[in-house]
Amino acid sequence: MPLINSSGSRGLLLLIGLCLGGGLARAEFMDFLLPESEIDILTVTDFTEEGRALRPVSKANPMYYEALILGFEEFGRPMAGNPVPDKKTMIKLIMKILADQGYYPCNSRKNHPPEILLAFRWGTINRAPGMSALFMGAEKLNLMWELAPENPGMFDLRLMMRSALRSRLADHVMSIADGEIYILSIQAFDETAALQGKTKRLWHTKVSCPARGLNIVPTLKEMARVAAPNIGKETATPIRIIRQQKEAVVTIGELKVLEMIDLDAMPITDIDDPVPAPAPATQP
Repeated sequence: MPLINSSGSRGLLLLIGLCLGGGLARAEFMDFLLPESEIDILTVTDFTEEGRALRPVSKANPMYYEALILGFEEFGRPMAGNPVPDKKTMIKLIMKILADQGYYPCNSRKNHPPEILLAFRWGTINRAPGMSALFMGAEKLNLMWELAPENPGMFDLRLMMRSALRSRLADHVMSIADGEIYILSIQAFDETAALQGKTKRLWHTKVSCPARGLNIVPTLKEMARVAAPNIGKETATPIRIIRQQKEAVVTIGELKVLEMIDLDAMPITDIDDPVPAPAPATQP
């Protein structure tokens, strides 16, 4: 499937009440500079203090997880035309790139109980500049004073100099925040706390890409591959990688099965699965 969406449709996204002034001109200018065939990917990973206490993870020193599948979600204004990515395909892709970084599904039969809980989500954010900017790492780019003014309703003199105050990366984030972006999210939680019904986040890897002119399915796959080395690794600032879309000719030779992932046998909880009805009480 080509990365370019010939219909020009883009995905769906959520609107929260933070609006940023002065972004349209920059966004239009960036659209002119960046052809629609470019895949402009941002990856940022945030850690909590508890997350920083975790041991390093690698293939030589793996960590085992239980998966929570949050699946596809659209935040913001609905925009028709993009297909919904196949859930099983996305799960297999995410599990593959996690394994490449040393994160493996737990397996009680091999004495590998879960050490963390990983939550997977993918989807879109549309016309929600505050939410998009936060997802793309605004906190690490000195942008919070723009998103959440200290004195709401009062004029901030820094607004007159914001172009000079922003870094090039911060300016890029703000220029695309009021548009449509595709997102991929992997969050790590403390497994013991989760079993007690508590939420203790350890780290959060967030991957994003402007959606303009791109088909969501192959774009999400490319986003996952590009972000793989930074999953579960704290980043000081968002990491930006631009990939060119190129025409390719693929010659398929003899096919061999190298690996089979049976999702039914994996330690996965899918929030879309129906909750089984309780068994009827038996009479004494």
